This record gives sequence, C-alpha cells and structure tokens, in this order.
Amino acid sequence: MEEKSIAEVTNNNPVNLFAFTNIDRAWKFASLLSESAIIPDTFQRNPASCLIALDMANRMKRNPMEVMQAMYIVHGKPGFSSSFLISLINSCGLFERLRFEFVGDVGTPERGCRAWTTEKRTGEKLVGPLITIKMAEEEGWVAKNKKWRTMSDVMLTYRSASFFSRAYCPDLTGGFHSEDELSDADIRSNFVEDTSNQSEAIKAELISETSANPNERLKSLIIDHPNTETHAENKTFVPMSNDDTATSPQDSFENVTSSL
Repeated sequence: MEEKSIAEVTNNNPVNLFAFTNIDRAWKFASLLSESAIIPDTFQRNPASCLIALDMANRMKRNPMEVMQAMYIVHGKPGFSSSFLISLINSCGLFERLRFEFVGDVGTPERGCRAWTTEKRTGEKLVGPLITIKMAEEEGWVAKNKKWRTMSDVMLTYRSASFFSRAYCPDLTGGFHSEDELSDADIRSNFVEDTSNQSEAIKAELISETSANPNERLKSLIIDHPNTETHAENKTFVPMSNDDTATSPQDSFENVTSSL
C-alpha cells in the first residue's frame, strides 16, 4: 500500500528547482548559492553573478551548475566553453548531432574543418563556414593562443562549432562567443584619451610665462584651451586687480592648472 502511494506521486518529469517567478525568491536563492564552495570562484560570494547565471540557465533550460561551470570571463566579457556550445546544439532537439568534416593535410595551412548537421523538421543539410589554419594565422589566432600549434584539429573543431552556432542558431546560444574566441580576439575597450602630457606641457609653459604677463597669458589659456568650454562660450575674462589683496600670479596659476 505504501509502495503504491509512492508510485502515484512519482513521475519521469524532474521538478525545476531553479525556475523563479519572484525576484525576491530568486535573489534569496542566488545568495544561498553564492555561499557554496563547489561553484566556480567567479560566483562565490557574488549573488549578483549567481542571479544572472540562474536567469541564463532558465532561458537555456540547463542546470545552473552546468552553466556556471561552462562560463568564463575573458577581457571582462562572458563566454562559454566550446564543448558547452556543442552540447546546446546537440540537445536542443532542432538538429541531428553536430558533425565535423576535415579537409587538407595535417600540418599544412590548408588544413580545415567545417561543422554540419541536418535540420530535423525539414531534412535540410546545414553546413557551417570552413575554418582553416591559414585563416587562423591571418586573423592572428595562432600567435595569441599556442593551442593552435599543439592541438590544431581540436581548435578547428571548436571554432567551426562556434561559427555554426552563430550562423544557424544564435538564439540558442544567446549570441555568446566561446571562451577560445574571446581569448583569440583583439578586444579593445572604450577609453578616454590620455591628455596628461598635454596638461603637463601647459603647466610648464605657465610657470615660465605667467610672471611676465599674467593677465594676457591666463586669458589666452582660459579662452583657447579645449577643455574649458564654459569660458570659450562666454569669451570673458576679468583681469587681475592691482590691489594689494589681489590674487597673485602663482595663485591664479594654481586655480587654472587644478582643472587641467
């Protein structure tokens, strides 16, 4: 009788313990998850990153632990291992298992690989771009990653899978690049031009000329300097007073240079 009651409540559909409809409950679970010692270091004591991983796992319908283990941060950008991207394609149900076709002789620039599979709904054969060693050399991947020399066929396989995923199923992978691609890429972050040398030159020029004719020199610098937009718009300048309490040239110099 007891066995029967257990069978009645047991089914083959696993309960998704990581699907949340309430952000407060999701945050609480992410906080608990971040205290675990078996998750990657990037997520330990980092509830915000765990929450993002939970969201991505739900969208991809994967286990959060699997997503966190497969995720890498390269140049500040998240990416997944190439094997994880391949597993997404193989388990999505849209395609037959991914296959890889090699061309050219091993050790030559013409050595290459392309990923292909068949779409289950239409039976159409889908073929990804051909990735060759020559391409890797011209793109600079070989120079940045020694694996292209020591395990070239594996790298060709991974890269062809990444290109296939972005060509035929970018929605499945979320448009994320593989960890190998991020490592090989020439990542250029936004930056503010360093004008420290220019500022130092202006300060040095001020030191040599302020004492000789402080009013005219400070006027030209304040109005013409590219970083002083407010003064440039007003085109106004109040000369220094001859009063004993007037600001000294050195004080005026400090006021101007402090904003450079």
